[in-house]
Amino acid sequence: MVRLGLGLAIVSLAGVLSLPAAAAPTRARPGQMPAVGATPPEIDGQSVSGTDPLSLSRLQGRVVILDFWATWCGPCRAVMPFLDRMHVRHHAQGLSVVGLTAEPVPRVRQHLERAAVRYTIGAAAQQTMQRYAVRGLPTMVVIGRGGKVRMVTHGAAPHDLRHIERLIPRLLSEAP
Repeated sequence: MVRLGLGLAIVSLAGVLSLPAAAAPTRARPGQMPAVGATPPEIDGQSVSGTDPLSLSRLQGRVVILDFWATWCGPCRAVMPFLDRMHVRHHAQGLSVVGLTAEPVPRVRQHLERAAVRYTIGAAAQQTMQRYAVRGLPTMVVIGRGGKVRMVTHGAAPHDLRHIERLIPRLLSEAP
């Protein structure tokens, strides 16, 4: 009986995994982290630094790394130099790095005085963090030129950062 149940579960799972790509969700639901292949929700917040807009619709056609972070988060602060290097290396080719935090603008400005970065930082982004269902920091969402989520990471594991470092040039070479 247990074998039959397990066999049916495997067959059911195989059926779900073999669904065509068109059956996959195309738009993330509010309050749910967008899955790879989904269109992510819009972002907003108060711009603190950087030159890129805090709007995915205005960043359309660019590769975007969204970094959800906080000033009190050690792993978040540790990732910032990596993201800054990615921004400097690839911004002219079409990469936009956008850091978003729920913290107030004055606190973020004070933090950036000690740890300046050249990519765009937005504060007071509570609604965006809710739309993306951010449950832990840092959380990064990589969006391709076509506006679809290509990668989601939670934490600051070195293997995830290496994966992002390899993924970005491939995404930049794709047509929008």
